[in-house]
Order: sequence, then structure tokens, then C-alpha cells
Amino acid sequence: MDIKNDIYIMKMNDKLYQRLIQSEHIIHAKVESVLGQISSWKYATNELYVPAPYQNELAGLPSGRIRKNVEEKDRLKIAGLYSFGFDAEGKILCSQEAPENIENGIITDIYEYDDAFSYHVYHVKYIPNQYTIIISISYFYSYHEMSIFQGINAYKDWSVYLYEYDKGRISKVHSYASRWGDRAAEEYNFVYDNNILCAIVGEKRLKNGELDIHWKNKKVYNKES
Repeated sequence: MDIKNDIYIMKMNDKLYQRLIQSEHIIHAKVESVLGQISSWKYATNELYVPAPYQNELAGLPSGRIRKNVEEKDRLKIAGLYSFGFDAEGKILCSQEAPENIENGIITDIYEYDDAFSYHVYHVKYIPNQYTIIISISYFYSYHEMSIFQGINAYKDWSVYLYEYDKGRISKVHSYASRWGDRAAEEYNFVYDNNILCAIVGEKRLKNGELDIHWKNKKVYNKES
């Protein structure tokens, strides 16, 4: 599947952009409605509950560590603290990063579910009791025997991750962003040991011939395997 030029992906980009535009006037009410539905909060030092599988690892970002002993009333007072809101059934509804100055807005992700598998994520800047600006919108959904996570922003810049599966596990991810232009899509292979993910390895080797190890589980990965 050529994710750079696939007609289905292009049509989905159009749908997502239209959804973004149509949501601009209702997004503030949507954010405040979702915040009112939160049953429990969890906290971390960085992104921990991400919109699609292995987003931190694929982006080369560290995963957050759980922070305990944080009171809900203080969660937006600790700059850089990530808050994750869940409903009574344990489904994530939103995430927020506490800003240095709350008057400048709170970067917030709002989850809107189509069904048990598919959902939209609104990435916004939320200013409490004032207004909300949509930065981008993403969608995670199934496509044949694969799954796709793609998003687009207000400037029509878009990106896509296509997940392939083998025996119920992610085996390969293809990724591309429109800002890459003529650059080829990237491919990553998922390497397992006894059903434990031990590495994410680029399809192409480095110039020196070594494996392009994008991420590795230091506890189980053996570089020479």
C-alpha cells in the first residue's frame, strides 16, 4: 500500500479536514463537556497514554513515568505534568499538559469514540472559561486487516501511520508526513522475543551497514541477534 498516494487515505484526509473546520465553533463546549465526564485522573511526567500504539517509541520520545500523590486540584499547577482523564469504565477521554502559564492555554487531547476500536482525537489549545483552538484532528481506525492512524492540521499538513499485524501482534509500521515531500515513507519492523517487544528496527540499514535500531527494550534486546 502506497501510503503517500493512496486514494483512500487522501479521501480520509479530506474528511478529517472537513471535520476539523466544522468543529471549530463547537470545540470549546465539547472540551468542557468531556472534562465534566471524567471519573478519575492519572498523572505522569510525560506522554504515557498515547492515541495510537507505540507513538512515543516511533517518534523517538521517552514514555512518561507515573506520578503519585498528586491531588486533582493541583494537577494544572505543576508545569509539565501530564494528566489523563478516564470515564467510569476506564476508557481514556482526555489528556492535558500543565502549562507554565494557564492563561496561555492548556494543550489538550480529546477522545471521541465511534465504536470499541475507532476514535477521533482533537488536539487543541484550551483556555478555561474562554475559548478553544483546534490545532489538529486525528483518527485511528481499522482498514482491511490493518489499522491506520492519520491526522491533519489547520494548514492541511498531514501524517499517517499504517500498522500491519501478524498473529495479533504489530509486525510492521509504515509512516509518512506530507512535509517530507518526495522523501519515501519510512518502514519499521517490530522484533519480538517470547511475545515481548524487544526492538523497533528500520527497514533500511544505516550507511555503515548496522541495523537502524529506532527503539529497543534494553532488558531483552540482544544487538547481535
